[in-house]
Amino acid sequence: MWNRHIIKRLPPLFRFLLPSFVGVLLFLLPVTVDGRSTILLGVITDLVKVPLQPYALEIISIVIWMSALSAICYARWGKNWEQSHPALYAFAGVTRGWFLVRMIAAALALLVFFNLGPEAVWGADTGRLAFEASGPTILYILFAACFLMPFLTEFGFMEFVGTLVERPFSRLFRLPGRAAIDATASFVSASMVGMMISISQYRLGLYSAREASIIATNFSIVSLPFCLVMATVAGVEEHFFSWYAVVVFACLTCALVLCRVPPLARIPDTYFTETDATNIEVPTRNSVVARALAAAVTRAEAAEAPAKLAQRAWHSALGLVSNVLGASMLIATVTLVLVHHTPVFEWLSYPLYVMMKAADIAQAKLAAIAVLVGFLDVFAPALLIRSVEAEATRFIVAGVAVSQIIYMSDLGALILRSGLPLPLPRLFLIFLLRTLIVLPIFIIASILLL
Repeated sequence: MWNRHIIKRLPPLFRFLLPSFVGVLLFLLPVTVDGRSTILLGVITDLVKVPLQPYALEIISIVIWMSALSAICYARWGKNWEQSHPALYAFAGVTRGWFLVRMIAAALALLVFFNLGPEAVWGADTGRLAFEASGPTILYILFAACFLMPFLTEFGFMEFVGTLVERPFSRLFRLPGRAAIDATASFVSASMVGMMISISQYRLGLYSAREASIIATNFSIVSLPFCLVMATVAGVEEHFFSWYAVVVFACLTCALVLCRVPPLARIPDTYFTETDATNIEVPTRNSVVARALAAAVTRAEAAEAPAKLAQRAWHSALGLVSNVLGASMLIATVTLVLVHHTPVFEWLSYPLYVMMKAADIAQAKLAAIAVLVGFLDVFAPALLIRSVEAEATRFIVAGVAVSQIIYMSDLGALILRSGLPLPLPRLFLIFLLRTLIVLPIFIIASILLL
C-alpha cells in the first residue's frame, strides 16, 4: 500500500478514485483467463493455489494443527495476549465452544492425513475430498481478500455506489445503498468475498446487526462463474441463461420477503461498535452524483493509514483462517460421510420428499436429500443429482442449491464466527424459509422453460 504522506498530498478526489479503481479491478471487473471467466482476485489466488495443489492436504492439515495448538497455548498462557501480542491473540484467541471445534478438527486432520480409522471418514469421496478440494480455496481466498478488500471498502467506493442506489435499495430491501457492493462482489467474484465485506463493515460499525444479517443471508450468492460450474456439473448448462435468470429472480424474491418477516425483521438495529463513519456529514446537494462524490471523498479522507490497514488485515486473516478453516473441513467431511454412508438425510428430508412427490418431480427422494444437503455444503447437491436422467430434477435441485445461500462448510462457519446475531438454529430456520420460497419458483420455472 501507499505511503501515508503520498496519499495526503493527492487531491481529495484522487484519494477516492485511485484506491477505488484498484479495488474495482481486483474484485468487480470480470476477466477471461484460458477461456474461464473470473476476476483478478481469482487469478491471484490461482497463482498461489495451482503450484501448491500437490501439497494441499499437508498445508490444510498443518494450519488446522497450528490453530489447535495455539488455542491450547492461549488457554494456558494467553490472558494478556490481546494487549501484548495482538497478532498471536488474533490467531489463538478462542471461546470454549470454538476451542472444542478446533480440537475436533485437529483430530479429523490426523485421521485424514494418516488414513487412520474408518475409510468412510478419510476416503477419497469424504475427508480427502474436503481437504484437497475445498480447503485450499477457502484458505487462499480468505488471506488474499483480507489484504485487498481495503481498496474496495476503505476509500469511499462503497459510499459512492451506496449513495447512488440508496433510495431503491432502502425501499425494496430495507437496507443502506452500500449493500449493493456486497451483492455485486458476490455475483461477480465469490460469495465469501461479499460475506467478508459485510462482516468487516458490520464490525466497523457501518451496518447495524439487522442490516448485516439481512445482507449476509440474502445477498452472499455464489458467483456467476461458480453458477456456471454448478450448472455444468448438474447437466443443465445448455439452459444456463434461463436457469441463472430464475436464480436471480428467486434470490431477489427471498430478499424482498425475508427482510420483512421474522427472524431477520426482529433483529435490532444495534451496532457492533460506534464509529465516526456512521455520522459523516455530507453537504446537501440536488444532484445524487454530487452527493455520492462528496460522501466518497469524505470517507477517503477519513481512511486509516496504510500501515494500520495492513495490520488490521493481517489480524483479520489470522483470526478467520484459524477459526473458519478447521470448522469448514469438519462440516464438509461430516456432510459427505452422512450422505454417502448413512440414511440420516433420507429420514430428515422426508417432508421435502412429500412436497416434491406431490409436484411429480422425478426421483423425488434423491432430489429431497440433495436439497437438504445444501445446508451443509453448496456443491454436494449438484454432485448427488448429476446422474439423474430427468432434466427438470437437475434444473430444480441445482437452482435451489445456489439460491439457498446458507451452507455451513464455509459461509455458515464464517457467519457463526462473525459476531452477527445469527446462531445455528436461526441460520437453519432462514435456510428452511429460503428453501420453501425458492423451491416452488424452480418447479414452476422447470415446467415453463423445459
